[in-house]
Amino acid sequence: MLNLRKITGGAMIAALLLSPAAFAPAHAENVTLDQSLLWHAVKGDLPRRAMKAVSEGKLDKARALYVKAFKKPYAEKQRGQLYANLCALDVLSGSYDRAQSLCSKALEINSKDWTALNNRAVALYHAGQVDAAIKDIETALNVNDGDQVLQNNLKKISAVSANTVVKN
Repeated sequence: MLNLRKITGGAMIAALLLSPAAFAPAHAENVTLDQSLLWHAVKGDLPRRAMKAVSEGKLDKARALYVKAFKKPYAEKQRGQLYANLCALDVLSGSYDRAQSLCSKALEINSKDWTALNNRAVALYHAGQVDAAIKDIETALNVNDGDQVLQNNLKKISAVSANTVVKN
């Protein structure tokens, strides 16, 4: 399900509620942190078609469309948003190292891109780097403390961190 919503400052961002369970039968009840990936609504035909492909579960097609979009003359800000979206796509695909790298590129362009910080945190979480994931979410919350997705991610990741400490 693709849900576009307005965020602070009137910008649009897409929150894609997809997880591996989203591709499973409807009775699947396992909800993962992947439900908390964030997506920029980048203007243009290629990014729009890429988001449609993601919402249909066609991740390879979406990746090809995003890569093709980088050949277009997007402004620097939009290029950063494309990197953040590719990062989220790679998280969905299980390519966590590549996802981290792409979100880092987005953050080189805009260090306050809380979408990229969130998506990198999800990639870090899946790669077992819980402390780094918490740091990214906390940094994102310093930029946008009212976002429910960020708050939920911090709770989920912190709970994993707390359970890890208790088990050791």
